[in-house]
Amino acid sequence: MNGPSNRTLITLSIAALFFVWLALLVTDQTTRVVEAVRAFLPSWFPVANLVLAPVLTALAAGPLRLSPAARFCATLLMLCSFSALYLAHAGHPLAYYLVIVFILAEAYWMIPQWKARCRRKESNRT
Repeated sequence: MNGPSNRTLITLSIAALFFVWLALLVTDQTTRVVEAVRAFLPSWFPVANLVLAPVLTALAAGPLRLSPAARFCATLLMLCSFSALYLAHAGHPLAYYLVIVFILAEAYWMIPQWKARCRRKESNRT
């Protein structure tokens, strides 16, 4: 899978997830869907997802050398993890908001700094 088609698949996945969420929101089905999903998941899943979401963000968006297929899988898992973050809000609201702030800091500050540092190291080697 090359770069442009990988980006297109990721973009389409994000758009599909957004439109499914929007359809559920408009039809007022979000509470029923969240409760149905919560019934199938183990009780430890929301807490584990709070830890997993930032890790998947680093894998999907970070400068690690991953194959396009592995990056695509990490991105899809990250999108699913982000969708499931809401499940942790009821039991752990403070942790939920802290993880959201951390993911935003990671996406807009930490990962760009990490990528810049990796580019500087590569340019110093050549």
